Amino acid sequence: SDIWAMIYKKNFCLFVCVFGFFIVACHALAAAIPRKHKISIVTGANGYVGREVVKALWDHDTDEKKYTTIFCLVRPARVESETKFWGQLSASSKCIKVLPYDMADGGETMTRALEIALQQDDTSELEGEVCVYHIASVFGPSGDPVQSAKENVQGTKDLVQALGNFPNKCRLVLTSSMAAVRGSGQEPLNGRYYTHQDWNTLSKLDEKNWGSCYQWSKAESERVAWDMAKELNLPMTSICPSFVFGPPTELIPGEGGFKLSNSYSITLVGQWVRGDSPVQSRLFVDIRDVAKAHVAAGKLNRA
Repeated sequence: SDIWAMIYKKNFCLFVCVFGFFIVACHALAAAIPRKHKISIVTGANGYVGREVVKALWDHDTDEKKYTTIFCLVRPARVESETKFWGQLSASSKCIKVLPYDMADGGETMTRALEIALQQDDTSELEGEVCVYHIASVFGPSGDPVQSAKENVQGTKDLVQALGNFPNKCRLVLTSSMAAVRGSGQEPLNGRYYTHQDWNTLSKLDEKNWGSCYQWSKAESERVAWDMAKELNLPMTSICPSFVFGPPTELIPGEGGFKLSNSYSITLVGQWVRGDSPVQSRLFVDIRDVAKAHVAAGKLNRA
């Protein structure tokens, strides 16, 4: 029995040594392998939905922030304030970068953002495509709702074309709307529920009705995006939320000094609370769920 005990002890020690060496070797090998870089670009990142999407992207890659970069595209006048806003997060100055974006410049600022995003990835392998979340659009009453609607569509065209100039490098997640799926009172094609085959065929451009103009722009923008994406072989997913409600992104509770979104959704709720306008019954979705859906669409290949 002593002999067997001695043999067992020696074999056990040998096993521990070999197993320990194996673990160390695996860690060394993992450290030697170049890490894959995850790059996201968010247009309208200073808006109500845009900020929440950026925050959701940040929260999603909790353990990989060193290899994650999020480019926030905002109006030129908002670059400085948004840089300070995201600076509230630890180390966000390296992971979250703010760049100017003009939806009406023919795709110039989007092209520049893509160039910067791809240039900064020269030290590590890119994980899949650069995922572009196109959220920016004009929503709410304006002085010229017809022109605003046309600018929404043209801005989408220019963005998709810019992505197409970087073949096999980009993926698009388009923030569309249920307004693209159906107009007011429009029944589903199957008579039961709406699907990807349903399109808003009722909303028209009307200078006296900003809501109809906006709904037309969302339907037309998504149609254009799908047609161009297929032609350019660009992977794309569209998100069609109903009316978006919920608390605006606040990185540090109670921290003042930063301008909150002036989203029409928030304005409308304020009007209801104050009694400035009648409370309406609407189909709605929580903004936090909308943001999570965007992240999933950008991360899952099957989306």
